[in-house]
Amino acid sequence: MDTLKNSSDFTHEALANLCHRHAVAPINAGFALLPRHEYDRLKTAAMNAAPPEKWLIPKNCCLRTADLIHFICIDSVNDCEAGLLLRGGIVSSHYLRYDNGEIYDIGCDGEDVYWLPEEFIQHYQNAWWVVQVAGFHWQ
Repeated sequence: MDTLKNSSDFTHEALANLCHRHAVAPINAGFALLPRHEYDRLKTAAMNAAPPEKWLIPKNCCLRTADLIHFICIDSVNDCEAGLLLRGGIVSSHYLRYDNGEIYDIGCDGEDVYWLPEEFIQHYQNAWWVVQVAGFHWQ
């Protein structure tokens, strides 16, 4: 771990070398080390394989902000309540809805904020979220 100082150091090559040095298999029951382009390809294929209303979001599954926004921008997703993970294990609940190119965000303080998706991603660029409830449009 001494060679990995911050997140910008986490390249596929550096992690592969780290796994090799510590005799950790690059694929096991709970871990798969993949190059970014391969991960993105597999993720896209999995998302396209089933409509969003069939997705099961595992309990306590953490998402990066960009993935959360991708999820709520899907046509069949109506809205979701997501917990913003803060320091010390505190969770700040946000009700999120995507409509007409904007994200409608009501935080736990009751303040209504309208964001463009890229603004939301920029504002919460280093955040992690847990989807607590998601509502879907039923055709």
